[in-house]
Amino acid sequence: MRTLLVTLEYPPFNGGVAEYYFNLYKHWPDNNFFVLAGSTKVEREDESRVVRKKLIIPIFSWLISFFHVFQTIRKNKIEHVVIGQVLPIGTVVFFLSYLMGFEYSIVMHGMDYEFAKRKKRKRILAYNIIKKAKHIFLGNSYLQALLIADLPSQSDKILVVNPGVSTDIEQINDAIDKEKGHDDFKLFFIGRLVKRKGVDKVIEALGLIDQKKFPDLKYQIAGTGPDEEYFKSLTNDSRIEFLGRISDNEKWKYMKEADVFITCSRNIDGDFEGFGIVYIEANLAGTPVIATNSGGVSDAVENNLSGLLLENDKPFEIKEAIMKLYNNRGLAKDLGEKGKKRVYEKFLWNEQVKKIFNRINQ
Repeated sequence: MRTLLVTLEYPPFNGGVAEYYFNLYKHWPDNNFFVLAGSTKVEREDESRVVRKKLIIPIFSWLISFFHVFQTIRKNKIEHVVIGQVLPIGTVVFFLSYLMGFEYSIVMHGMDYEFAKRKKRKRILAYNIIKKAKHIFLGNSYLQALLIADLPSQSDKILVVNPGVSTDIEQINDAIDKEKGHDDFKLFFIGRLVKRKGVDKVIEALGLIDQKKFPDLKYQIAGTGPDEEYFKSLTNDSRIEFLGRISDNEKWKYMKEADVFITCSRNIDGDFEGFGIVYIEANLAGTPVIATNSGGVSDAVENNLSGLLLENDKPFEIKEAIMKLYNNRGLAKDLGEKGKKRVYEKFLWNEQVKKIFNRINQ
């Protein structure tokens, strides 16, 4: 079936949602998948089935969006449309589906749905868009529970498809020039430096661990963001190192060298972790994780299998989890190995994309 994804988020746009949609395109089993992306900048090499247009502009934005979506559907003989954002893209596709007679599916990840519900007018519109969808694909089971609570009649249309990884293992290994075996016990984090990621809670937890007794316990923090200076102001602990922005090759190197990957995310005003692909990447590198059970994280981290999943982000609980793995390196290694096996069994992109492909083409 000739299928079109319409999305505002697509590379070079950064973030997990953009990568999710890029991987739909990259791993779609046939050549009948097209993308209409809300960007005019070309970043990837194979874009033969990607159309880039400015879908949201200050003047006549709705008319422009309607025109571009309509034209792309007609030109490429599209039979099915996948909505990348319930609002505003969903509005355009919703009305065009009546005009042009096609069916559509919708993909949601968490914040897109939560923000759509905040105002009554938008909530009513979003609910109508969702109800008319042929299929509903969700990035995590946490969102599934939210949606079923709001719209129980839609439960049969829902399929949870977590993000995946599609990485050439040899290429990863080429990027890694050092195995575990160093003297220090290294905790590692990479991500956007915002409070929701819980870096402050890990810093507090490290403050509960005597620096003189445990000088070999290191915490390396990679990334930038609006709360970077705030995090730095919380500590003068020499065991904590802010790495700033690092390359993809460096990311894999730090992932592999780390004894534990740690991110204690939390829900702040409805802003929650949709999944956390970095947990899967850490496991792929053979590194166990410590995480908090927030948002869709429980899909990514299985407690006592791929890491330790904490029920809250209290610094004492985080400290206890860190010390549990610090004092039992064999357990840490075992969790890393089991986590890596779990990635291959559950989170390869080509298998994840097949789930969506098969549902649409059934």
